[in-house]
Amino acid sequence: MEADISIYILILRVSEPNMRVKTKDLRNDMNDISITVKIVSIEYEKYVNTIYGKAKVARAVVEDETGKTYLTLWNEQINKVKEGSYVQLEKAYVTSWKGIISLNVGRRGKITLI
Repeated sequence: MEADISIYILILRVSEPNMRVKTKDLRNDMNDISITVKIVSIEYEKYVNTIYGKAKVARAVVEDETGKTYLTLWNEQINKVKEGSYVQLEKAYVTSWKGIISLNVGRRGKITLI
């Protein structure tokens, strides 16, 4: 019974709108989250083919006081940030690929330099 309660609490937490989190709290499939991070580095930029056509993508390493993770940047988002800058992510979501967690900001999300 205790495990069922933990799962229920996690589901409520994941679906809470625009929830403020820290990197240590990130879990796959979280959405509508808000987080402030520092851009540590931008690891690569490349072009990929998507269902919307050709797009530029980059992976940044970001951190806060609780840890580091990745942030996937697309097209104009790449030029908006630079190494060492602090950003506020709004309506962000979390994905995982090969067990690696990554923050993402889609079309309804927002990246703000602070």
